Amino acid sequence: MLNINQTHTTDNAFAEHYIKPEGVYALAHSVGPMCKASEQALHEHYLGPWQKAGGDAWPQWLSQIDAFTLALGKLLNAEQESFCPQPSVSLGFSQWLAATAKNRVDKTRNKVVLHEEAFASLGFAVQGLCDVYHLQLELVSFEPNDMQAWDHTLSQKNVFATLITHAFSNTGQLSKVDEIINIAQKYSVLTAVDIAQSVGIIPIDIKQWQADCVVGSCVKWLSGGPGAAFLYIAPEHISALKPEHLAWFSHENPFEFDIRDFRPASSALRFWGGTPAIAPYCMAAAAIQTVLRFGVDKLRAHNLALMQHFMDAYPHDLPSHYKQQQFSGSLCLPLSQQQKTDAEQVFAKEKVKCDFRECSVRLSFGLINDINDVERVLLAFK
Repeated sequence: MLNINQTHTTDNAFAEHYIKPEGVYALAHSVGPMCKASEQALHEHYLGPWQKAGGDAWPQWLSQIDAFTLALGKLLNAEQESFCPQPSVSLGFSQWLAATAKNRVDKTRNKVVLHEEAFASLGFAVQGLCDVYHLQLELVSFEPNDMQAWDHTLSQKNVFATLITHAFSNTGQLSKVDEIINIAQKYSVLTAVDIAQSVGIIPIDIKQWQADCVVGSCVKWLSGGPGAAFLYIAPEHISALKPEHLAWFSHENPFEFDIRDFRPASSALRFWGGTPAIAPYCMAAAAIQTVLRFGVDKLRAHNLALMQHFMDAYPHDLPSHYKQQQFSGSLCLPLSQQQKTDAEQVFAKEKVKCDFRECSVRLSFGLINDINDVERVLLAFK
């Protein structure tokens, strides 16, 4: 249960560490505001070594990958060796699913279950593997925290794996991940969790979840910029998994260069692949370290205080999951066509940066926002 009545000052001590765009920026669910430390890290740890050392910059560059996975381990309470950088959430999920599908003994287990409100890219990832690995995608439409429905679905003997969305991008609903995982484990169903919309704003303890796989991104609440996604694999499973895509940075020793001798990395880095990007992870590592300085619990308390201020003054009905305190860091509010038109006009006047999905608006009050921002957004609904 979320504690939205906790005592918390709305004075924002976080904003000075970020570059605030003009107006009211309520788009952390899409792209978080730039972290000042990320800009500094890009110059100090990526561009600087490149300028001074050229091709000899690799040791310094790779130290930033180490900083990235180390920061993720601290943030999510998991072993550093269980994290592998990925260019996108969907590729990380696809890599894990392919490797586990190859390993399954019971080929009659072929169904991969996703909620229909999951991020579309992850559904596409499953479809891309269906023919090769004889998998079947099943989209469910029940209420995301209906545990009886989850139990009924996952008890089917042909279910192989399920992807659980921690925070839904279209609705703002928060899933009870630990309860769903417990159900899946009861039926020997593998679990992957998408935390792209929750990491950095909702406290997460991967060890407590005991998921087989977790995928996420740093572009949203972590303010790490695009391109720095990650794949977590439970440590007890790593050695048994053989990635589909192998390249020199999947190797135990990437700089060995013996084409006849491939030995996979003993850590999750066996899923890394070819020549890696450095800049995104350099910036993301600095952004995560900034979040760690405050603690996600404090960032969530700030976010909750602003959301509660909005909800107390909002004159229309809220979706049920907000009343039940099962919500992420975002407000996803259904609107009539007229309400949408009116809101767009006010947002343009007040320079509110948010986005719309069909007839709903998505608003996120985060690190750089304060009560004044909330009041300016509320003008669109009065």
